[in-house]
This record gives sequence, structure tokens and C-alpha cells, in this order.
Amino acid sequence: MGRIYLFRTAPKGPGIPPRIVIDNYAYDELWPGHSYHLDVQPGVHRIRTDMSGNDELEVNVGKGENVIVKYVLDPKIFGKGFYPVLMDYSEGAPELKEYTGTSVDCKR
Repeated sequence: MGRIYLFRTAPKGPGIPPRIVIDNYAYDELWPGHSYHLDVQPGVHRIRTDMSGNDELEVNVGKGENVIVKYVLDPKIFGKGFYPVLMDYSEGAPELKEYTGTSVDCKR
């Protein structure tokens, strides 16, 4: 198994928090300052929100690998809302911990 960590830092946005969608299955809502993780089979996974339409991110997760995805808010008034961005592990892990208190070093 591999693990996908998802988080958002943007405190504002639509009044309804976006729901995480991975491989066309809807999971929890993603609130600011919170994280979510999902253990997945190795391979390619498609990540989006229920509000982002077709704006998907494909990530390839290896066996035992941690992948970090940050949801970013488009600053345009009529932009695309929240959308997922793959983080480089060396930048994503500290940012995930800073904004959500979640450490990728925790044992499974």
C-alpha cells in the first residue's frame, strides 16, 4: 500500500468546503487547516474535488510511498475553485505539519 496525504491551507473560499474525490469516489469534506489521508494500492490515482469538474490531478503512488497533495484556491473571482497540486515531498511534508499538525513520519 501507499498513502496519499491531502490538505488545504486556504481559509476562505466557497461557503461549502470541497469534498475530496479520488478515483471517482467521494470522501470527506476538506476544511482549512485539516488534513486527510488515504491508503491506496500502488498505481495511478485521479484526485479532484466535487467542485472542480474535470480538473483532475493524476498521481502515481508506489508501494510504501507517501504522496502529498495540497488543495489550492484559485484567486480569480470566477476561477476554478479548489484544485489539487502535487507537492514535492521535501516541501510538502513540512507544510503539511505546519498547517495541520499532521506528520508523515507516523507509523502505519
